[in-house]
Amino acid sequence: MMSLLSYRADQSRSQKIPGSGLGLSVVKTIVESCGGDITLKSTVGVGTAITVIL
Repeated sequence: MMSLLSYRADQSRSQKIPGSGLGLSVVKTIVESCGGDITLKSTVGVGTAITVIL
């Protein structure tokens, strides 16, 4: 799942969205270091659900 959490949009789109795209990767590292789990489910046109279990 790490590659999915580290995904960043292509350059043509990333100009509209500031940031490095590392937020979920950092959260994943913190959650897992606390013994938790993080899952992500995304549906185009609907949205994204992120679940963190500690």
